[in-house]
Amino acid sequence: MSRAATDRVTAGHISRQYRHRHKSGQGPQDWRTCTRHGRRQGEDRLQRQSGDNARTYVATQVVQDITGEEGTGIWSNSEAVSEHIPAPTLTTAHYLRIASADRAQRDRARQTMGADYPPQKIEVKDRDAFLEDLRLAVYASCLAAYVQGINIIDKSNRERHWNINFDQVLQIWRAGCIIQADYISELLEPIFDDFKSKDTMNLLFQPATAKDLKKGKPSLQRIVADAVKADHVVPAMSATLEYIKYQTGHGEHATADARMESLLTLLIRSPHILLRGGARLFRPSHVRQER
Repeated sequence: MSRAATDRVTAGHISRQYRHRHKSGQGPQDWRTCTRHGRRQGEDRLQRQSGDNARTYVATQVVQDITGEEGTGIWSNSEAVSEHIPAPTLTTAHYLRIASADRAQRDRARQTMGADYPPQKIEVKDRDAFLEDLRLAVYASCLAAYVQGINIIDKSNRERHWNINFDQVLQIWRAGCIIQADYISELLEPIFDDFKSKDTMNLLFQPATAKDLKKGKPSLQRIVADAVKADHVVPAMSATLEYIKYQTGHGEHATADARMESLLTLLIRSPHILLRGGARLFRPSHVRQER
């Protein structure tokens, strides 16, 4: 959290305490500070802090980016791996959540590296065009998460004979507190209504979802490129862009993937090759032939 953001949080807490005291007519001994330890346990703690101590206290005790409610993310990613379903948008989102929860590690790593990479201002020539790109990029990432989630459920359903009613799944998602997106639900409704007639529920094979992912790819490219240059952290968008690319790869791309997989297998089995002959190993074939 930045110094300015911490100052705003500190001011917000003091302001709320003041309004509570003023409204109730109670004295300072009845003020409460809401912390992760509980409202009552936080009584008067903030008042005893000042300056940098107050900012540190708020950052470590009041505003915590840690949560134990991550069952959905763990289950989704575990099933994706065990079922061999690519789900990079879901996976990288969960990794970022884990990293976000360990502030102490981030602080120590930053001190050890002696480097910090704060996001820089992105120079925008056409604000409306940029915002539309951002909207489409976010939408494509959300849609990709749905696609990946359904693909996980679909494969497990077929292998374990769960006989899932996908129409009811959509109704649950539409009314859910976590997975909720009205437009995506409307987009998927005709597909889910007709799920019994389909040989697979892989949403990459459905024209409606494929069309929207294709539409979002150019926007994803522009937003991710701008973000990378300005050190903005956009892992889910980056993963979604790569997902669209490699899930539609064919021909020479598939051959290149096979070569890379073989190379990685070789390096895993014989890591000394990378250290001893790495330069020769990675030299383009036409260069090796010339020598």
